[in-house]
Amino acid sequence: MRTRFVLASIFLILFLIIVLFAPAGLARDLPDYPFQTKLDFKFYTVKKGDSFFKLFKSRWEAVSRFNRLDEQHLIVGMRIKVPDDFEAAENYSPLPEFIENAN
Repeated sequence: MRTRFVLASIFLILFLIIVLFAPAGLARDLPDYPFQTKLDFKFYTVKKGDSFFKLFKSRWEAVSRFNRLDEQHLIVGMRIKVPDDFEAAENYSPLPEFIENAN
């Protein structure tokens, strides 16, 4: 019992040191991720028989990527996001284009 208390105390102290003394600009120096870019969208509730291709024809891959779903995981009743601007959605990626190497 005493060992758990000591370990918990050490963990709490380390956590506070990290939080209090972390560089202030650390979070602001991170790259912008695509999901932080504002893309306006509307919700659509999937109905029986729907597929990305049936709903969006040649743009289905952009909508699929925007929702981070593949074509096999479209489920009846699921709400998916449909971008207002398909051109912007074509270039959307859930990952950053480039990440600098850690030093």
